[in-house]
Amino acid sequence: MTYINKESRNKDKYSIDNKPSLLKSFILIITISFVIEFFFPWYLIGLISFVVCFLNISKPGTAFMVSFLAIFLLWIVRAIYADLFFDVPMSDLIGSIFGGIWPIAVFFLTGLIGGIVGGFSGLSGSILHNILLGDGKD
Repeated sequence: MTYINKESRNKDKYSIDNKPSLLKSFILIITISFVIEFFFPWYLIGLISFVVCFLNISKPGTAFMVSFLAIFLLWIVRAIYADLFFDVPMSDLIGSIFGGIWPIAVFFLTGLIGGIVGGFSGLSGSILHNILLGDGKD
């Protein structure tokens, strides 16, 4: 039986060792954003995505996708939760304002707006990380 230590493994850019960092960043963005939105304005999700991606993710495309998906899912879940527990379904009211669109489209648009803010903030954090530290070049 041969023993292979971690330093002797050939690491490529698609290594499994990078996956926990992406998952950790995804969970951090969702958790911190969820808590912060109770006490502070909604747009701080941008600052949270920026800082998490600056510290953890050096590839801009990956940073955009992780931030976008985290905030997109968070805002869709929060919109559905709010719609279920308000006295009047907010998705019906907002849908009627925008010409009678379906409630599912209102949820999607809500998530899309938050996702775009989070995604571009994460992208900016990753790009600044690359400029200052010089990492992540393909």
